[in-house]
Amino acid sequence: MCSSDLYTVFTQVLAPDGHLVAQHDAPPTPPTVKWVPGQVIADRHPLEIVDPAYRGPASLIVGWYNSASVERVPVNSGGDYVTLTTPVRVEDR
Repeated sequence: MCSSDLYTVFTQVLAPDGHLVAQHDAPPTPPTVKWVPGQVIADRHPLEIVDPAYRGPASLIVGWYNSASVERVPVNSGGDYVTLTTPVRVEDR
């Protein structure tokens, strides 16, 4: 990431077949242009339900994209997002 660019975080919940269940896209607070090396940022992203009928196991993925170009930022392990290892299950309350 270039320090002069603004970036947006995307957070998505995906069903096992890959379809989108919930998501949230927003710039982090504070914005990336105000970060300093070594700083730890805690950033909350409330998910908005896209598929209210889905129930079952899911994956939570997180990534970045350039806010101006919408180009996703590649990750060192390949691809353009990371899958969090925390188990996710979508259920009724």
